[in-house]
Amino acid sequence: MFKNILQNLYTILVNINYILSKKKYHKFIFIHPPQSGGNTIDYFFKINFGLRNFKINNYKEFDVFNFSSENLKKYYLIYGHFPYEFTFRKNTENKFYYFTSIRNPKDRYLSNYYRNRRDVEKKGEKYMSLEEFLQLRLNQGLDNFYVRFFSSKNIYADSSIEINENHFLDSIQNLKKLNFIFFLDNMRKDILEFKKNFSLFFDMSLFFKLHKNKVSNSSYPKITSREKELLEKLTFYDSKLYEDIKKYKLRQAI
Repeated sequence: MFKNILQNLYTILVNINYILSKKKYHKFIFIHPPQSGGNTIDYFFKINFGLRNFKINNYKEFDVFNFSSENLKKYYLIYGHFPYEFTFRKNTENKFYYFTSIRNPKDRYLSNYYRNRRDVEKKGEKYMSLEEFLQLRLNQGLDNFYVRFFSSKNIYADSSIEINENHFLDSIQNLKKLNFIFFLDNMRKDILEFKKNFSLFFDMSLFFKLHKNKVSNSSYPKITSREKELLEKLTFYDSKLYEDIKKYKLRQAI
C-alpha cells in the first residue's frame, strides 16, 4: 500500500517530463527480443515518466491488438517479447516511436545457457552441457533467433521453417524501418543518443544508476571446437544481420 502511494506520488513528480516529451511522440513501442538487454530501457522510462509502462506478457493472447486503444492511452511505453510481425499488423502511427535492442547473437545463446544452468543448479539439480544445449536448440529449430523475430514472413513461431537468405534480407529491411536500435554492447552511449527524443525537465537518470541489465558485459568460459561449430550453425544469418545493422547504424550517424 505505502509503496503504491510512493510510486503514484513519483509519477506526479515527473509528470512534467511526460507532458513536455509527448508533444513530439505520443507513445514508444519497444519490440524487445528476449535476452537482449531491455531492463535499462524499461528502467529509463520508469524513472523519467513514472508508472506509464505497459508490458505485454504474452502477445499470443491478442488476436487483435491496437496500440492506440483507449485503455492504453495513459501509457507512454508499451513493451514486451512480441515480434516485428505482431507490432505492424496495423498501420504504423506517425506519432509513435518504434525501437528495439539487439546483442551479439552468439553471446545471446551463451547467456541463455548459463542463466538456465544457474537456475537449475540452485535447486541442486544437474544441467545439460553446453554442447547438449546448443545441439538441442538446433534440433528444435531455434536457430537464427533475430532473423525469425524481425521477419514479416510469419516464421517466428514456426520452428519447422529453415531460415534462408530471403528471410535474412526481409529482417534486415524491417530493422531499418525502426526509429532506433539499441546495441547491448553500446548501451550507455545509445541511451545518451536516445534521450534526444525527449524534453526532460527533470532528467532523473542523472540521479539514479541506469545500467540495470544483468546480461551486459558478460564473460563466458572458453568453448570447445564442437561448441563453436554449433554456435556458428545457430547464428549463421543472425551474425550477418548483427554486423550489417551495426554498419548501417554507423553510416546513419555520419
